[in-house]
Amino acid sequence: RSWWAGPRYAAFVAGSEGLDKAIARLTETGPDPANRLRLAYLLEARGDRAGADRVWNQLGGMASLHAAEAR
Repeated sequence: RSWWAGPRYAAFVAGSEGLDKAIARLTETGPDPANRLRLAYLLEARGDRAGADRVWNQLGGMASLHAAEAR
């Protein structure tokens, strides 16, 4: 969550594609972890803390799932 590039990524998207359009696009992409990460940063930038927390929690579950599969 505290990755330095996350807020910079969100600022770039806000100035180019726009937060709402990018969030809508990423919401439709499915459970890809990289897209979920992007979505969490964009939701935080938009001020949607509850939405961002949901995505962060999903990412935590994905990490647990991948760890269990590796065993």
